[in-house]
Formats: sequence, structure tokens, C-alpha cells
Amino acid sequence: DAIAEIGGMKTIVNPGETVFIKPNFVTFPWANANDCFRGGECTKPEIIIAVAEECLIAGAAKVIIGEGSHLPTFDWQYAVTFDGSTNLVAASQRLSTKYAGTVQLACLENDSPGWTDVPSVTPHGKIAISSLVADADKVISIPVAKTHSWAQLTLGAKNFLGITPLSKYAQLIDNTWY
Repeated sequence: DAIAEIGGMKTIVNPGETVFIKPNFVTFPWANANDCFRGGECTKPEIIIAVAEECLIAGAAKVIIGEGSHLPTFDWQYAVTFDGSTNLVAASQRLSTKYAGTVQLACLENDSPGWTDVPSVTPHGKIAISSLVADADKVISIPVAKTHSWAQLTLGAKNFLGITPLSKYAQLIDNTWY
């Protein structure tokens, strides 16, 4: 209904385009041990699946669902819908079969073909982001509304931290990324 209210995804996505969908999966690497979707820490798979499907209906050639999160790899099968009927792996395969376009899941630290420097007001003057994001025709951010101990309410302000390389910007403590 929300997408229909803006005139449908065809007002955003053009046929043949590559779309990068960026959920907030901040605690997803530990989803096998926590309930990050029910607790509201991570973007719900149902929403991601619906947006990906709408992009394909609009004619996207490729939809990439990608996240960097806190670890260099994670298991997408733990991104399970509330009713338990599917996960992002199965839904991506189903959508890629049903439509002309394809859906790719990307753990950015390992699946990025490269890193693109973009101008920044940081002291470095640039920030490296995944080439999967930089090369996409459209980027759709799907954050979660949550609080933060320092910022109180972040909404989507921090969602794009997950498109930068852990190897360059994350802290490594005792061989674990944080």
C-alpha cells in the first residue's frame, strides 16, 4: 500500500536497471542466537521481499539485497519471515524464477567486486563504499526506526555505515570485527 501511494515502484525503478536494497541488519550476523527481527533491531524480511518483488515488477534487471553489518560473512537463511514460511535465500530464488530480473544477496565485505571512493567531508576527503552500491542505478534504504544510546533516535541516519568495508573502517579486537 505504501508503494502504491507514491504511484508504484515504476515511478522509481525503470526497466533494465540495477537496484541495490540496503536493509538495516546490524545484529543479523548473530540471528541464529537472537531474535533480531521480532525485536525490531533488523529490517523485517517481509518488507525486503515485498520491495524486491515490486522492483522486479517495475522491470529491474537485477535487485541486490546487501549489507556489511558487523562481520565479514553471515548466513542469509536466518533471515526468516515472522510466520516461518520462507527466508531471504528461498524468496530470492523464487523471485528470480518468477520474474525476468534476478535477485542477489550480498554480504558486502566478501561479495563486493571492489570498493569505490566517494567524496566526503571527513578528514580523509573520501569514503570507500561497495561498488555494488556505487554502480547501482537506484539505491533503496530500508532502515528500522530505533533508538541509540548516543543519538537517541537514528532512523535511517546510520543505515549506510553498512556499505563501507569492515577491513578499512571497523575495529578488530581479538580477531573479531566490532
